[in-house]
Amino acid sequence: MFRNASIYDLCTWIHHYSTKPILHNCSYAGMRDFAHQGPAFTTWHRLLLLFLERQIHLLTGDDCFALPFYDWSKDKNCSICSDELLGSNDKKGNILESSSFSSWGAICSHSDSPNNYCQSAARDGYGDTLHRNPGFAKGSSLPTLEDVLNTLNWTVYDAPPYDRTAKNCFRNVLEGFLNPSDGMTFGFEVHNKLHNYMGGTMFEITSSANDPMFIVHHNFIDSIVETWIRRHGVTPGDFPECGLPGQDPLDFMVPFFPRYQNRDLLQTSLAFGYTFSYLPGAV
Repeated sequence: MFRNASIYDLCTWIHHYSTKPILHNCSYAGMRDFAHQGPAFTTWHRLLLLFLERQIHLLTGDDCFALPFYDWSKDKNCSICSDELLGSNDKKGNILESSSFSSWGAICSHSDSPNNYCQSAARDGYGDTLHRNPGFAKGSSLPTLEDVLNTLNWTVYDAPPYDRTAKNCFRNVLEGFLNPSDGMTFGFEVHNKLHNYMGGTMFEITSSANDPMFIVHHNFIDSIVETWIRRHGVTPGDFPECGLPGQDPLDFMVPFFPRYQNRDLLQTSLAFGYTFSYLPGAV
């Protein structure tokens, strides 16, 4: 099927595609995908942000445009969930009509099965609209500055078995499968904690990129990655050999063209022509 897709639709679809299980030896490889639960988590998402930012440059003719970030470590209850910014919502998670995002269309929603690469139904060409319900999930809260500082202390980038069970390593703590303070206790932390807190579209990882909250969240995650890279003097050579299809250092990041290897993005953002207005936890 073909659709008159926006640049943002394309960005959303790219992320959705990356979340599908990898077909390996004629069977789906469980929880394995190209962008999550492995060493490529940080570098793949960095490339997605660079892709979107560059497409906006080309679309607007403004090469000075830079994606914003949302520093949730200094917030208590999603101050940017307002009509002036990313939209306020009712108790059911519907974005209010007073917001520009009330009719924001969502693609690839509810497409969790391995062979469903983008379910789209039909209303106005979109299968759904944006939903968000900050703090609605029982026990949910925003990650804290202490979480960020503890995450930055882990010196090893990733560790065997290079998945959601890897312990005492920066990537898995940042992605949110480990408690940042001890690097051992499994939980729903940092990156994952924000997705859980926002609920709605953000909670469904396969289609979470539909929400612009995804972009400002991941750009802040990238600022944490940048702080960590500079603090520990990390280079592409520190990207580990893990033996996972699509997530080894020399594997190309799917489905981007031109092609970049996973290890290429594990270096300071200055190599790609951008930096941040400030870096969390920088010393």
